[in-house]
Amino acid sequence: MSQGILIFQAIVTIACIAFVLAAGIQKSNRLSKLMLIVAFLCLIENAAYLMEIQADSISAILLIMKLRYIGVAFIDTFFLLFCMRYTHKKIPKHLVGVMLVVDILVMISAWTSQYHSLFYRDIYYVTAGSLTYLHRVYGPVIYFNSVYETVQIFACAYLALKGWREAKDEKYRRSCKMLFFCVLLPFVVVPIRLSGLDRGYELIPSLTAVGMILFFSSAMVQDMFDIARVAHNNIFENMHEPIIIVDGNYGFVEANIKAKKLFPSLADQRQGQLLTETKLLSYLRTGIANKMYLGDQVYDVHIDQIYEEDVLMGYSILLMDLTDEERQMKRIQSLVTAANEANQAKSDFIASMSHELRTPINSIMGMNEMILREAKDPQILQYGKDVESAANMLLSLVNDILDSSKLSTGKLNILPVHYDLGNMISDLYQMLSPHAKKKNLTFQVVVDPTLPRAYIGDDIRIRQVLINLLTNAIKYTAQGSVTFYVESVQTTDSSDLGVRFSIKDTGNGIKPEKIPQIYERFNRVEETAVRHIEGSGLGLSISSSLLQLMGSKLDVWSQEGVGSDFSFVLYQPVADPTPIGEFAQMVAQNVAYEEFASGFVAPKAKILLVDDNEMNRRVFVELLKESRIQITEADSGAECLRLTKEHAYDLIFLDHMMPEMDGIETRRNMLSDEGNLCRQVPIVMLTANVTAGAREKYLAEGFCDFLPKPILYDQLEKMLLTYLPKDLVKKGQKDDKDQAQADMELPQIEEFDAEYAMLIWKSPSRYRTGLQEFARDLARAQEKLTTLFDTTWTDETKEDYRRCIHTLKGTAATVGALLLSKTARLIEIALADGRIDQVQTLHPILMEQIEDAGKHLADYFKDHKDTTAETKENLLEMMQSALENQDLQAVDFLYQQLQDRAWSVDAASVLATLGQDLSEFSWESATRKVEILRTFC
Repeated sequence: MSQGILIFQAIVTIACIAFVLAAGIQKSNRLSKLMLIVAFLCLIENAAYLMEIQADSISAILLIMKLRYIGVAFIDTFFLLFCMRYTHKKIPKHLVGVMLVVDILVMISAWTSQYHSLFYRDIYYVTAGSLTYLHRVYGPVIYFNSVYETVQIFACAYLALKGWREAKDEKYRRSCKMLFFCVLLPFVVVPIRLSGLDRGYELIPSLTAVGMILFFSSAMVQDMFDIARVAHNNIFENMHEPIIIVDGNYGFVEANIKAKKLFPSLADQRQGQLLTETKLLSYLRTGIANKMYLGDQVYDVHIDQIYEEDVLMGYSILLMDLTDEERQMKRIQSLVTAANEANQAKSDFIASMSHELRTPINSIMGMNEMILREAKDPQILQYGKDVESAANMLLSLVNDILDSSKLSTGKLNILPVHYDLGNMISDLYQMLSPHAKKKNLTFQVVVDPTLPRAYIGDDIRIRQVLINLLTNAIKYTAQGSVTFYVESVQTTDSSDLGVRFSIKDTGNGIKPEKIPQIYERFNRVEETAVRHIEGSGLGLSISSSLLQLMGSKLDVWSQEGVGSDFSFVLYQPVADPTPIGEFAQMVAQNVAYEEFASGFVAPKAKILLVDDNEMNRRVFVELLKESRIQITEADSGAECLRLTKEHAYDLIFLDHMMPEMDGIETRRNMLSDEGNLCRQVPIVMLTANVTAGAREKYLAEGFCDFLPKPILYDQLEKMLLTYLPKDLVKKGQKDDKDQAQADMELPQIEEFDAEYAMLIWKSPSRYRTGLQEFARDLARAQEKLTTLFDTTWTDETKEDYRRCIHTLKGTAATVGALLLSKTARLIEIALADGRIDQVQTLHPILMEQIEDAGKHLADYFKDHKDTTAETKENLLEMMQSALENQDLQAVDFLYQQLQDRAWSVDAASVLATLGQDLSEFSWESATRKVEILRTFC
């Protein structure tokens, strides 16, 4: 070898010695120890090679080669382990073991090379000009080791490149970049060897040493082996709690492994990019740290500001997993409140179904009872006006039935419109004065006559607040008076006028220290004293939140034993400056005596009713019995598609929630079928989904309108008059039979609201028939629900249970079993939210309510055997409809009901032949028998 090569190799060897010494004085940690091993192996390889190129015999070279391969065999493996550690990657322990075994085998092969040709096939000197160098003919072990080491080097390069691209810290990024280039430095030998310039000199040992020394020097300059930095990385990455770092502009900086698993989008975030996780961003922007719910996990969010020399640099977000603590707390709470599960179910229902809906429902039921019992005189028409006012407000509130939950999430908006203050006050007086009269309270309304008549504001929300405050005042005042003041407030802004609403009562009052508690959700002050009064403690919380959205607040003055004063001030633009005038005149002017005219016939009209629930179909048919409309029933989407391909209809009523094919999918299939005869027929959606936006959703799907369940006759009649062809409808008055039915005694059954049910059935006799149907369905529903609940739940059984609950919710409301319907609704909501624990709590309560309802119905029908001709007529009409649809289950039930009635001898003979026809499935003959029986009614 030339003198220059010897000098170069000697310099490299000396540099390796310095490399070992420098690595040895680094602070002791896993990373520095790996680098020390690499430096030592590098020194062994280069020092041995320096001796090798100076040896003067092949035997000496082979001896030195054995020493050299201590370094050659292991250096790449330990350098790969170093790179894995440096880039925060983990390698399986068994893979490390495999690599070390391979290295040992290579070293053994080198040490025993004189006994085989696996390492060197031949070795001899070659003279080229003035140079003499050793030429080696490599064996398979060296070729294998070369490939093996190349793979390890490329793995190191990949790790360095990945760290370079993903690093968030600029210093670390530069270090990974340096590592990448230093790892690839030995590959410079490839073109040199191909050109033949090496002349027997192996450049790989020296280039490997140079690359490692360059990287190590760069890393030491940047303190990359500092234990504090290593500790920071280890602690940060291995923390059990998710932690995210952002800059002062909410730009992403870094996140540990736990955070990236919890929020997968963070893995794709670039440094400086605005945080894309909206939940985290909302916490940062509001500055409020709170609990965060992600699936079934609960985290406590801690936000800390990061300062450098009093300058805000960013924020750290730490999420502490409180799931176990939350679960434990829930277990403790469940043990404490086990005796109050029924009351908790009521509170959950109120939170889910919107408290403000209850007051107008009570008003409608109270007023409507008067209308149903009185004749057509001005006073009764006044009641009708009150019902109309309450119903209109209810319709507005139904679209926002989830206001309570929307308020807590900030999704409820105030919608200012032009409204008449005089009409609002008059409506409130007409609506609530009957309740005050029932309690012998004086209900006074004092209005400033100079107030402008009309304003721009959200009248629905203002009504909602006032109804709640006035209803509370009447409920909690045992004797004395309730006074409603409406007066002007001075303001410096000429465009807005302040109006103060104040409700004073002479009730029991509230202790001053307990006034703050009235704003808490589900909290009732003095619960023991007012336990006999209906209420949940939710209304004032909603009212206070609504007033905040309207820029106001609820002020409370109360003295125990004297009474209370609830007031608030609203500043609104004036829409009509005309004075509102005296309250008495305002009430008189607001009453428009309109004679109610209802009833029509459309015997040639054909409508298709599609609903999987038999009870719902029966109610629908009963409501339209007098209209003589031709109604065809279908119990599924598939049946609907079959009928609409064979027959043309004037109007279709299509249920939304049906198994297999729901209403929306059914309509789409109708439109896509070229042979369907009803593609242009208006379709009305039947649904219990009456949340805000439901109407817009169905209209967007192409439905002409939607009808909420339970179905009210007035709404149904309006739909028919709107969408049936005008030439098919003949309007008329209700006949005397309707009035006679209205005058019949309503069934009074414990826990059944007959007045509410009459909104649907309109006739006591129909209502009794509906109750009989419900009693039969109830026992079947109880058995099915019990079986499904006791079965191991799969997706299929869970869906069957939900569908059964959904059906029970609707049918129970139809017959006035409102508490039962509400509990079923709670279970349906819990199922939709995946709260199985709440379902398990509510199911026994529901079973108990079903049991009670069944007993109450049995007791009623035991004491009220209904044998009137009209009930027979209803049963026969339903039997005729069941025969037309070949509904075997309904036919069997109705025949049993007809057998329980009292008949003359001739009628009983016809009834017996009807039973024979049914057993033989002779539908035409059975239909003729039904017509004959109707002549006996």
